[in-house]
Amino acid sequence: QKSQMKVRQPLASATAFVQTTAQKEPLARLAAQVTEELNVKELRIKALSEEFTGDFTRPDDVLAAAGEGHVLAEDDSGYAVAVDTRLTPELADEGVARELVHRLQNLRKAAGLEISDRIVAYHGDSERVAAVLAAHGDYVRAETLADELVAGDPPDGATAEKVKIEGAEVTLAVRKA
Repeated sequence: QKSQMKVRQPLASATAFVQTTAQKEPLARLAAQVTEELNVKELRIKALSEEFTGDFTRPDDVLAAAGEGHVLAEDDSGYAVAVDTRLTPELADEGVARELVHRLQNLRKAAGLEISDRIVAYHGDSERVAAVLAAHGDYVRAETLADELVAGDPPDGATAEKVKIEGAEVTLAVRKA
């Protein structure tokens, strides 16, 4: 919330700060779940006892240790996580692909389709959406059960919606294949 990032936007990394070196290993065993929950590609784990000398209590120290472009989340139990909010073009594209999947899944539901129904998905003439689908089309097809991703206006009878993708209005639509 602090960074104003969209929930579906993947990020490059997060750094988890634990109090002691002994706490690193148990957290490392949960790295797969933590990276999935935080929607990051990589989790780094650092012990505050290794990073700082003396009494550590200031979040600004953790943020400084994490580096530029990080946002800090902390809890009362002494854990802190700094999430790298800098977006590469690849991460931005992946975020748009995930947003497209979300929107197309909502359209599937609105169309009353069964969970196993194959679809044809349509997207308006948007260079941005076309570029994202060129890179992530396989992912979008797999997640939405789309046999085709078609650029242009949908046919009559398709369930359609105008959505904003990165500030640009785009028509998305689905129909049963």
